[in-house]
Amino acid sequence: MHNIIPGEKPVGAETHQRRAYPLLQPEPYKEPTGEIIEVEYIDSP
Repeated sequence: MHNIIPGEKPVGAETHQRRAYPLLQPEPYKEPTGEIIEVEYIDSP
């Protein structure tokens, strides 16, 4: 799972996001969906 697709976010960024995400939501976006939904949520508070 190290494919950096133009439509997906790098794994590194996803992991970084997951670290601050638990504060907002426990596990709703814990599964590797590959979408930028979780990132958008944390990027635009």
